[in-house]
Amino acid sequence: ELQTKHHIKENVLTLNSQYCWCWTGFNFGFDLLVTYTNRFIVFKNTLSQPCGGAVSLQPWRHLAYRLRLASFDNSGKLVCSRSTGYQLLTLEKDQQYVVMNLDSRLLSFPLYVCCNFQYTSPHHMDRGPDAPEPESSARSVS
Repeated sequence: ELQTKHHIKENVLTLNSQYCWCWTGFNFGFDLLVTYTNRFIVFKNTLSQPCGGAVSLQPWRHLAYRLRLASFDNSGKLVCSRSTGYQLLTLEKDQQYVVMNLDSRLLSFPLYVCCNFQYTSPHHMDRGPDAPEPESSARSVS
């Protein structure tokens, strides 16, 4: 089901520099700040620092995601490819989470970034209905 009801977003990082983009709006109200800096890709819930076009500012974000990266040489041959696999993540207000730490020895630019996103229900497995939300966490999805 994760593969059938999600949103895909792509971006190209042309140089090893700082990048920041906000994936906002869309038909299902998805707001997420994504940054690349110093070989780290980070997701952030944008509640108190909304981006232009933000439509769904929630104090908690429960989402499934898959981040994939690829770079190619001048002939189009794949040089580097990485994927997080599907992960579940909970972010509280203005919290950020390092999604991927890249090895500078393997990086070549341009770097193609593709993300699949899907909102999920809160993770209530080990909690009662009145228990507080858990700390930010990520876990794999089979």
